[in-house]
Amino acid sequence: LSDDALWVAVPRLAKTERDDLARFLIHLGELARRDLHLEHAYSGLFHYLLTLGFSEWEARARSVASLAAGKNPSIFSLLRSGQLNLTALVMIAPHLNSENHEALLGKACRRSTRELQALVAEFAPRAARRDSIRVIWSGASSAPAVTNRAAGAQAGAAAGGDELFAPAGEARPA
Repeated sequence: LSDDALWVAVPRLAKTERDDLARFLIHLGELARRDLHLEHAYSGLFHYLLTLGFSEWEARARSVASLAAGKNPSIFSLLRSGQLNLTALVMIAPHLNSENHEALLGKACRRSTRELQALVAEFAPRAARRDSIRVIWSGASSAPAVTNRAAGAQAGAAAGGDELFAPAGEARPA
């Protein structure tokens, strides 16, 4: 194979690979819709794909992708064209719904992993950390004292350590 022929072949093969992936996901989705994996004693697509030689990540990715693409058929054309890749689809799939799928898919096209992480954070922000209450054991009493963790942590840091939470010489309960 000459250098020129190799240079021409690789993009053609990449296109073929993307087409084959889309076709594979269509067939996998139909197999799942018909529950054929269950008829053949596989608890899910993931386990079936493992027996086909896929790694755990590959099996999970294809299971997630076939489910997402079955709900949003426009994904197949995005995969075929190379605008959306399997990694991107796996990252955004849990956040796709009927209200946001067009916007989220459009924003996910041709993005790096870091850009996708930021996009996912935008569409599914994490809940703010809640305040918590912490039990503080005191040697003088058998009943624990209860404090606000945030205030206690600030006070402990200001005092230079854990002295506020466990008096010197006294073991903290595990």
